[in-house]
Amino acid sequence: TEEDDWCAEAFSFVEMATLLFFQTLVAGDSWGTCAILIIQKSPATFFLFALALVSVQLGFTNLVLAIIVDKAAEAREGSKAEQV
Repeated sequence: TEEDDWCAEAFSFVEMATLLFFQTLVAGDSWGTCAILIIQKSPATFFLFALALVSVQLGFTNLVLAIIVDKAAEAREGSKAEQV
């Protein structure tokens, strides 16, 4: 099928594999296109995909939380300056 052809092509070069990982992990697009097929053929790869997904998601969550905390600290410093 067309999906099988894309999966075979996606892992033929490092650049293509990087693109697939970016598409799957960062964009969250077409998770099942290749990952499910790979996991079905080799169940141990589930841990690789799961670890990569969790790492990326926690990284993004940490980034958003850091921005929120930084803006809250700036607002607090601004209100302290106004009180004085």
